[in-house]
Amino acid sequence: MLRQWFYRHAGHVHGPVTIRDLRAALLLRFVNPDDLVRERVLSDWTPARQVLELKEAARPQPGERPPANRRGFTLVELLVVIAIIGVLIGLLLPAVQAARESARRVACSNNIKQLALSTASYEGSKGNCPPQLGWSSGREGSGGFGTLFFHVLPYVELGGIYESTFVAPFGQQSRDVSSSSGSGMYTEYPGVYDSRHHAGRSGNGIYRVVVAGYRCSSDASTAYVDTGFGWSGASYAANFQVFGNAPSVTVGIAVNTSDRSTIEKWEGRTRLRSITDGLSKTIAVTEKFGTCNAVKGTQTGDYGKGGTMWARWDWPDMWQPTFAADPSAIGEAAMFQVNPSPYIYPGPCNPLVAQTPHPAGVIVAGFLDGSVRAIGATVSPAIWWASITPRGGETGVVE
Repeated sequence: MLRQWFYRHAGHVHGPVTIRDLRAALLLRFVNPDDLVRERVLSDWTPARQVLELKEAARPQPGERPPANRRGFTLVELLVVIAIIGVLIGLLLPAVQAARESARRVACSNNIKQLALSTASYEGSKGNCPPQLGWSSGREGSGGFGTLFFHVLPYVELGGIYESTFVAPFGQQSRDVSSSSGSGMYTEYPGVYDSRHHAGRSGNGIYRVVVAGYRCSSDASTAYVDTGFGWSGASYAANFQVFGNAPSVTVGIAVNTSDRSTIEKWEGRTRLRSITDGLSKTIAVTEKFGTCNAVKGTQTGDYGKGGTMWARWDWPDMWQPTFAADPSAIGEAAMFQVNPSPYIYPGPCNPLVAQTPHPAGVIVAGFLDGSVRAIGATVSPAIWWASITPRGGETGVVE
């Protein structure tokens, strides 16, 4: 027979209850420690707090059901929980990755928009667009020398970098400087902004400066340009058909930028009013891998590979921040690539055309009117080329 207890609370007697119920009520404060309790067979009332002190009260009494044993998770239960968590992560991870990539593409689009607008701002200030590579004035030793990305620095709020390349008068008309990159000598003129300034003597030129606005976080290959070559990588390239000065140029020829006849072909200095296809239908800037057709962090086989260096000043080679320049990469052959593996030499990545790092197969392009559009890989090569040419009379990519 179960031992039964009664307790007196607030002047009323309650019960009968088991000792376990009584102890639980006491612990939960349903019974106060000073309330009186007694067992059925006892005649004396006892303070309830003494029940907790009675060790035998916690033991199962004859005929009383022992409390259930407490036990932890079994291995099977633990594995089931882990499996459920794994399934949930598997379901959520693609959504998280898609959200992150969407954010990266928005940031990349904003960079491209700023670059496209900078070319228009430059044209409004100077009367012509910046050259793809060369002297901003179109004359040797006048204005500024560098790539398009160098010339637009003041128009993307990076005027400090641009100003740092000013060549102060040094008491003579000009002087020859030996290049640290192995491209021979070049002439340095006083009173100009020269992206080569300091590079020949100290090797600390702006070509080493990392410009965050010239990189897309979806393009991880830019970091390998820095470590492998000492030049700063970029994720964007300018349209040679707009900013160059020839239908095409042989990219990668072994002629340095001191050769005037070579540079003249890169100095487009285009005026926007000459873009007869329309500013909203002509691409100014788009995406291109920092490293393309090159092994990570090595310089083996320099002339068979390339990518994008935003301040590439010494050679008009496959590291120039441009696309649609070489005769092998114009027309339908200028079609952009979708995520080609960039770290194989020789590999599938073609440094003469644009590439998209976005997994959805969408390339972001900035047009001369400052608009930015995402163009899917399903677009035909003919329409892509029509959007590159400024005066071809084609429709090009439309919204």
